[in-house]
Amino acid sequence: MFHLQSIKDLYLHALRKKIEYYIDIIIINVSIMKSTSKTAEITQQSSEQHIMKAYLDSLTEKEKKGYEIAKSHLGMSFQLEKSLGYLQYKKSLENP
Repeated sequence: MFHLQSIKDLYLHALRKKIEYYIDIIIINVSIMKSTSKTAEITQQSSEQHIMKAYLDSLTEKEKKGYEIAKSHLGMSFQLEKSLGYLQYKKSLENP
């Protein structure tokens, strides 16, 4: 016959294994969530860059000169994605 201590030890061992199993599942799920989030972020950035390129390609020569002047005068503070022309272009893509 098993002693009470042996049964208690077996129960605690099984409980530890079950907890380790659940912790492994949580770690895997968190890794998957991080990976999925990172992939979505990269896809969104890639999509935004594609739209920016399409916008710049759509500019007339006069608009391109204006863009170059703004970029050179404003330097690092110039952000195409916040410019009115770009925002209007992006909105027109969303609502054709």
